[in-house]
Amino acid sequence: MRVLVYGAGAVGSYLGGMLATRNDVTLVGRREHAKIIMEEGLRITGLTDITVRPKAFEHIPEDESYDLVLLTVKSFDLEASLKDLGPVLGHRTVLMVVQNGLRVLDLPTHSGGSPLVLGVASIGVTHQGPGHIVHAGSGGLRMGTIEGGLDLDLYWHLFSESGVGCDVSSDIAKDVWRKGVINSAINPITALVRRRNGAILDSEGLLALSRMVFDESMVIAIAYGGLDQGDLCFQDVIEMVRATAANRSSMLQDVERGRRTEVNAINGSLVRAGVRSRRPVGYNSTLCALINGIERAKDGE
Repeated sequence: MRVLVYGAGAVGSYLGGMLATRNDVTLVGRREHAKIIMEEGLRITGLTDITVRPKAFEHIPEDESYDLVLLTVKSFDLEASLKDLGPVLGHRTVLMVVQNGLRVLDLPTHSGGSPLVLGVASIGVTHQGPGHIVHAGSGGLRMGTIEGGLDLDLYWHLFSESGVGCDVSSDIAKDVWRKGVINSAINPITALVRRRNGAILDSEGLLALSRMVFDESMVIAIAYGGLDQGDLCFQDVIEMVRATAANRSSMLQDVERGRRTEVNAINGSLVRAGVRSRRPVGYNSTLCALINGIERAKDGE
């Protein structure tokens, strides 16, 4: 299968790299990352230890077509990325968006003529440097469509046969909400203390904070209609932290590199949902303010 991965950061490089073991894969990412991959290959180390040689570019190659486009950019680049992808989308191409936050739930079921599949990744990967990512924890990939009507068995086989644990979801919207709630109670905390995910279990104070954020996020999700009581509990957060204990969350990686984070797409989305449903948002809004403050400090404001 011909696959284009647009946004080859840590998660995109991992998924594209694994698919490249059995498929024709093109990665689009940052210039230096793409340059090293073309010259030396993509190294995936840690739980997975392979070097693969997908094609890699800074921009989408012209006059090419693909069976599957994986969009793995940050949430704040979503609209611009969909515009860039316009020439390669169409009814013969499936678009799979794998992204943090709740904004993906507002996307139309077809984008640029391509049927839309949403992917929820629970994979601990870190961008170690150009051409190199570290695979530190894996919960796999869940995929689904909002309205159904698309047979996803082909794509289940595509990922599974390439070594990526994969499930087809019967309710992908709930899976997006579940990940959003779990991420809200992990990512900003690890970014603030500059520690790996496992630090939350090593500190009574951080664990208590994580629980308070989770409780608030869960109340919001239920009130907004995203989740039902019993769909998620704090033990699910603990299990996710354990499974990715050695991982540096994407938000932590962004803070360390002085880049814009996805806190407004994760905790900020919950704040907006909480305001609309008239539920308390104190913990999530505080985390947003703190992470946004770090971002502005990096910008010299």
